[in-house]
Amino acid sequence: MLQKTKGKVTHRLYFRVYLYFLCVVVVFAILMGIIFMVLYESNTKSSYYNLLSGQAQVIAERMNRYVVSDDVENYSVYLEMLEDSISSDVWIFSNPAARQPMNEELVNIQLTDEEMSKQTKDVLKKAYIGEITSKTGYSSIHDMKTMTVGVPIYNNEEEVVGAVLVIAAVETEQETMNNIIVMFSISIVF
Repeated sequence: MLQKTKGKVTHRLYFRVYLYFLCVVVVFAILMGIIFMVLYESNTKSSYYNLLSGQAQVIAERMNRYVVSDDVENYSVYLEMLEDSISSDVWIFSNPAARQPMNEELVNIQLTDEEMSKQTKDVLKKAYIGEITSKTGYSSIHDMKTMTVGVPIYNNEEEVVGAVLVIAAVETEQETMNNIIVMFSISIVF
């Protein structure tokens, strides 16, 4: 009788140890998954920002040459090549507050304040004061979440005469995060 009771106690003890160990492993896996997802998301956003801002700065430097030389003919060829080569939207605006605004023929989009999202307005305002900035949010024009990066365009007197906005969808980033969550959940279960 004592032997049966001792066997049940030992069996329950092993079961408890196993259960506690399982809980610790699951909590550890969940914490590691959360840490991984947060780091992955911030790294993805950072590298996406670096890519878009690099593209926008190159475009702004090229636009500077067209603004200074007022070369509309070569600009239109460059704009066509640009639209064919990058997957992002490139919007070029003239700064209406500049002493000598950029030639309107160098502008590739005309939007009113009502048509622009709040993030686009904010990025454009910052670019007009000479800052490189970005914002992520919903764009009603694109009907999805986008990242908008703005870079100022200078004339030869270092006055901000316009801005380049590069806008790209970030939906693929969210899809990737959802896939990671699914894979992580499956790995915890098995």
